[in-house]
Amino acid sequence: MAHDLTSDFTVEAPEERQFITFDDGDYSFTIGEIYSFEVSKKGNDMLPLDLLFTRKSDNETVKVREYLVFTEGAKYKINQFLASIKVKIGTRINFRDDEFLKYLKARTGVATLTTETFVKKDGGEGRKNVVAGYVYDGTSKREPAAPAKPPAFVPPPDDDDSNIPF
Repeated sequence: MAHDLTSDFTVEAPEERQFITFDDGDYSFTIGEIYSFEVSKKGNDMLPLDLLFTRKSDNETVKVREYLVFTEGAKYKINQFLASIKVKIGTRINFRDDEFLKYLKARTGVATLTTETFVKKDGGEGRKNVVAGYVYDGTSKREPAAPAKPPAFVPPPDDDDSNIPF
């Protein structure tokens, strides 16, 4: 039987732990924990999930907390997430249904991870992985940079050679 630390905890010297981060790229994930809905600072419903990513080269695992935010502007990411775990387009979903949440748990997909830096409580710099987007249909769906638009008006070439300094 495990020792109950909640009622019998002895303080020990703290130890430093190193948390790994993966290089930016596409990685397989399994949905781990699914938590109760929360409300963002802006008042939006969000569903926190722990995604467990595995690196194929060494089977190392990293956990990333992802928040599905239920706003019109964030629907694209929820749709990417659902497509990644192979939920069919057109399926009606109630994210508050316990049966659906059970279905989600342990589903697998692929997502693109990036690395962000942050300031730790002690003032030092930390690194963490975040989900940039989800991979579906076999290709990465990260948003490419918008192509540069040509100018609306292109002036005619200047044929006057009098400005040339030689």
